[in-house]
Amino acid sequence: MSAERKQLRAAIVALLKASPATAAGNRVFANSAVPLAQQDLPCILVYPKSEAAEEFDAPRRYRRKVQMVIAVAAEQGTAPGAAALDDVLDDICAQIETKIFLDELIGGKAADSMLTGIEFDFSGEGEKAIGCARMTFEMEYFTDAPVDQSGTLEPLEEAGTKWDIPPSTPPSVDAEDLMELPQP
Repeated sequence: MSAERKQLRAAIVALLKASPATAAGNRVFANSAVPLAQQDLPCILVYPKSEAAEEFDAPRRYRRKVQMVIAVAAEQGTAPGAAALDDVLDDICAQIETKIFLDELIGGKAADSMLTGIEFDFSGEGEKAIGCARMTFEMEYFTDAPVDQSGTLEPLEEAGTKWDIPPSTPPSVDAEDLMELPQP
């Protein structure tokens, strides 16, 4: 896993837990494999769905665009006057959107953040109806290729070039330069 992606996920969790907290309170988790119990709801799960990378600059630098999922899980309240499950999910999604849009650089961990879609799922099979809203944000960030730490690269001591100045038949070397580079 990319250390930068892990830091981005942690920054999103911290942002969503920060005051004013969402209706999920402190129940914000940085992965999708959290076993949830009824007392954990509502909660928010933050995890990457996919990531694309492309070479951006030299020396090797990558522009990465991760599809970060912020999933909200909630249950239908049974108390009189309890909000409908759809409303609970919509309210928490709106709180998340506000927090992300007010800090679209996610504390400096992202170059940009954009909401690209929301999917909803509902299940009424248990004692209470449970729903999930999966918000997908495309978040862009940059990473550099690792620097060779092995020390196996030989120092560049000299460079040379040769020119064949046309018209010359047959090709011949008309000029040549050899540069010796200073060494530390």
